[in-house]
Amino acid sequence: MNTQAEPVDICAHCADTYPTCCRIIPGMEASCIPISPKERSQLEPHALKTGIPACVKEPNSEGFLRAVHKLFPGRREEIQKLFPSWDTHFRLSVTIDGSCIFLDQNGCVLPVEHRPYYCRLYPFWFIHSKLFTLTSPECLAVNTCSSTPGLLALFNTDPSALRALHDSLLTAWGLFADEPRQK
Repeated sequence: MNTQAEPVDICAHCADTYPTCCRIIPGMEASCIPISPKERSQLEPHALKTGIPACVKEPNSEGFLRAVHKLFPGRREEIQKLFPSWDTHFRLSVTIDGSCIFLDQNGCVLPVEHRPYYCRLYPFWFIHSKLFTLTSPECLAVNTCSSTPGLLALFNTDPSALRALHDSLLTAWGLFADEPRQK
């Protein structure tokens, strides 16, 4: 996660030594976050260099829908319209070991502005306009810092920049902002 132009060293260190948020257990691909059409169009030119499609279709499985509902509590109807159980969504392609195709030993090879919104937000998330830090044994940053303010400092970001990213994700997915925010 990074809202600035240069990658954060802890993410590169994590990619080299930790499981990372950019790897999944093979067979758990259904748990990957969906990629919007806008994000896909930004990813495809970079994927051409790898010879692997940037995204693949994944069924809107029960497990996937449960996970998306957890990320967006109270928005069940919107999520059901966006991801009908009988349909599919796009997710990032992964290698045979479960690594994102854009991950190397130095972290993500994508320019920050072309990374999926969820990737740029991680390990932060908003629920009803409240900033949360996602807990994960795979995140070196989360396991290094014991507080959200510490993580904000580590990533050199602030809640308003993260909120703007979250709103961009909502817009890209065809959702809208959770609640009005104070100016």
